[in-house]
Amino acid sequence: MAVLTLTVDYQSFTTTLSKSENSSPIYVGGTNKFGIYRSCYRFDLTSLPAGAIVSQVRLKLNITTVGGAAGVWDVHAYNTTGQTDPSADAAATQYTRDASGNLYLDDDVTWRAVSNTWIILGGTVNTDVQNAKVAGTVYALGVHEEGDNDGPPWADGATTKPQLEITYTTGGGVTIKKGSNLAATVTEMLNSKMLFSMANRYPKLSPRRF
Repeated sequence: MAVLTLTVDYQSFTTTLSKSENSSPIYVGGTNKFGIYRSCYRFDLTSLPAGAIVSQVRLKLNITTVGGAAGVWDVHAYNTTGQTDPSADAAATQYTRDASGNLYLDDDVTWRAVSNTWIILGGTVNTDVQNAKVAGTVYALGVHEEGDNDGPPWADGATTKPQLEITYTTGGGVTIKKGSNLAATVTEMLNSKMLFSMANRYPKLSPRRF
């Protein structure tokens, strides 16, 4: 099992009329006298190994100014499954796509307080990250305040940027080539646990018997 921590490489908060890109602080999601805000965060999956099996995904925002006392926040895949690059979208499109994708976190209250806490994402996030890796390198999240009627928390977008933590495993594989040392190959397979169940079922199977 391995853990990969990614730092956001594009972030934006937006109303239906305008967007603020890669600035700090970030209005995470909510409303004030200037309008209703939503936000999005893009991560580069280049360093996630091909074929990785994702078992957990967590998000961390460094909240420096608290959100509304009654605020509850949702985290979605950006657009549908997170594979759309938000940087190419206009403000109105970003605003819609911040809240339209697969739901990973529903009515969370963490950002009512100053915090820099990892939050576990649920729903289809593990599969969505895997599929995004197959499709390319872009994976993005959208955040909004449920009801768009409570004050937006502010997140640090400069010093302690948003991060995504991916826990994953990778599958091993052994190729048996013609003329190779069979005993060595079986030993390698046993060490990689590929024959763990077979070894338990047939205890007499051992490299020394070949």
